[in-house]
Amino acid sequence: MKRVFIIACLALISFSTFGEGAADPVYGRSRIGLTADLGRGTENHTLFVTPDFKNANISLGKNYAFGVRYGYELTRSFEMDGDINFEGSTLTNPVTNVKARVGYGSVTLTANYVLMLGKDFTKRLKFGAGADYNFSPRLTIRGQRVQNGFDATWNYENAAGYHVNAMYEYFWSESWSADLGLKWTGIAYKFNSGTNLSYLKNEFREPGGNAINVVAGVYFHF
Repeated sequence: MKRVFIIACLALISFSTFGEGAADPVYGRSRIGLTADLGRGTENHTLFVTPDFKNANISLGKNYAFGVRYGYELTRSFEMDGDINFEGSTLTNPVTNVKARVGYGSVTLTANYVLMLGKDFTKRLKFGAGADYNFSPRLTIRGQRVQNGFDATWNYENAAGYHVNAMYEYFWSESWSADLGLKWTGIAYKFNSGTNLSYLKNEFREPGGNAINVVAGVYFHF
């Protein structure tokens, strides 16, 4: 067991210092760019069951997101990112004449640990964690055209959560880079106000908003 521990420590030290000794990268410490997420929430709840027994399901966890990111490299191994996003989800099993959408704004802050791959600084792995603040979450339902359907708008309280991510970034020039990776978001909501509350099931009063997404971005460095 002791031998395994020593080998693991040596491997971590070696991997963490991979690329050290090379000249400093030529790209700027600041970057700004556009990001997009695509994935699925982990909790899905049924809004309607149609006469042909199809479920119309939706999640408060995001299915998509797009936004703007500003990042700053504190050191060669650490950087901070700040994001402003629009996020939301739609029915995961679409049903004719039923529309529903979740939408909200999000502000996030992420601290990333960066591993340089090679000595030319064009390839990097980033492992990050951070905080989320989602504001004005709303579930809009338009389903009165199906049997036992209804229209409603349900508003939720602003909520704070967290996320972790793992990203691969590639520089194709001194000023431009792109990244791709996975992101897990953990958050929960509480119902605030709305219409047609007789249709509000218990699972929609305090729904979970956890989600896993593929994340991509394109950045200009300066």
